[in-house]
Amino acid sequence: MKYALPLFLIFAMIIRTDAFGFYLIPVSFLLLFLPVFTRRQKIILLIVTAVVFLADMGGARSNVIKFGSPLLILLLYYFRKQLSRKVLEITRVALFTAPLFLFIMGVAGIFNVFNTDEYVRGTYSAMGTDEEGNRVEVNVMADTRTFIYIEVLNSAVNNNYWLLGRTPARGNDSDTFGVIEAELTGRDERLANEIGLANVFTWTGVVGVILYLLIFYRASYLAVNKSENIFASMLGIYVAFRWLYSWIEDVNQFNINYFILMIIIGLCFSESFRKMSDKDILIWARGMFDARYIRLQQYLLKKENMKHRNIAVLLTCHNRKVKTLTCLSSLYNANIPTGYVLDIFLIDDGSTDGTAEAVMLLFPGVHMARGDGKLFWAGGMRLAWETAMEEKSYDAYLLINDDVKLYSGFFQQSAKG
Repeated sequence: MKYALPLFLIFAMIIRTDAFGFYLIPVSFLLLFLPVFTRRQKIILLIVTAVVFLADMGGARSNVIKFGSPLLILLLYYFRKQLSRKVLEITRVALFTAPLFLFIMGVAGIFNVFNTDEYVRGTYSAMGTDEEGNRVEVNVMADTRTFIYIEVLNSAVNNNYWLLGRTPARGNDSDTFGVIEAELTGRDERLANEIGLANVFTWTGVVGVILYLLIFYRASYLAVNKSENIFASMLGIYVAFRWLYSWIEDVNQFNINYFILMIIIGLCFSESFRKMSDKDILIWARGMFDARYIRLQQYLLKKENMKHRNIAVLLTCHNRKVKTLTCLSSLYNANIPTGYVLDIFLIDDGSTDGTAEAVMLLFPGVHMARGDGKLFWAGGMRLAWETAMEEKSYDAYLLINDDVKLYSGFFQQSAKG
């Protein structure tokens, strides 16, 4: 961002005004983190957003939507104390189901959401840019999508590729744009439409649409329901909105818009991002503008890693089933300090009393190996240590007898020492 915004001032003199939003699309992503930025950073982002809104409100309505939707989602941040996770989940699911419901109504001829003349009175226009780059008055309520759906669906049915699609090398038959595309491909097919989901359907069929849905749905589910910061939940709602918007526009091209969308989906899948606190998000977000916050984040991460301790607990047993199970039970019931992780390694040296079977049944997380009855305690402990070394590098090893019963605060007291 340090260089992108200054470069935009240069590009703004040579690109069309309706392209401002495409170049500045990363800013729409940053708007979702607006509350954690400094005052100066907030002003910059809001000025850029205003430029996109005013540059071509009529000709590039998608820019207004892509920059306006994050501002609406920001309300979740300011009302976060009043909104439960259940409310966010209902909102998320509604965004996924609404377009399917409207699509069915449209195909059935009951209600066409794109035909605004049926339910909006009056004419609404704004200054926009035409295909030649001229400033003209544009009807912002015009239906520019219904005919695309008709062409895409008729093409799939007529050519019988509705299930698996026509592959990305082909497009849908188009009476509107086919003649123009034929000059390039030799076929009266439109290779890509403005409607993102229509392209997915044409290229991969119903199967591809379902798989595409699962990516968005799973990402938003994790962000809303499995996160520890409000910003991840907001990203989840935004991903759900982008699914809805793909029924309207969102062209599937390898460009900065789609790249940013995939970054957002990736953050939703990222467990480390979802586990960040709101304070962690503040440092992470400000680091996009200021390298000092990156160094701060690296320092805090290093400091946090120093608190983590991987402990390997080593035991050897032989025909003391009850005592061994009691010992393991005390280990699992102990209070483990935050940041500490225990891995238990048990060597069953030829027990014949069912110790091994009981351990596997009651404590499946124990790493267990068996001896032939000739290892004894020293040999068993050595084998346990070698097994642990093969697993990973541990910060400490705890060697105990299988007849030891630890009190619940043992590890907490040890950590203080």
